[in-house]
Amino acid sequence: MLRHLFRALLQRPAPVLPAGAAQDQQGQAHQLVLYKFDACPYCQRLMQVVGELQVPLEFKDIRNNPSYREELIKIGGKGMTPCLLIDGQPMYESLDIIAYLRKHYS
Repeated sequence: MLRHLFRALLQRPAPVLPAGAAQDQQGQAHQLVLYKFDACPYCQRLMQVVGELQVPLEFKDIRNNPSYREELIKIGGKGMTPCLLIDGQPMYESLDIIAYLRKHYS
């Protein structure tokens, strides 16, 4: 009986999450959007960790699309990168973002 239940759980399809949504260690889905630009050394440090953890993020490069910078200023009050939006709430500072990702997605 227990073997059948375990087998059924293994065969259950993974939940389909919307683009930019990531499921944390507790199984909660969060919309994650990272505002960045490639030449920023703090963004580069953060991107290494994102690649290591393979966290599905939506990326918005403020240098390639100036409207993203305007969007970021409206949301967080400043155009500083990196900025991770977690369910619409901004988090600045690369080390804080890295600590958050390691705690919830490693």
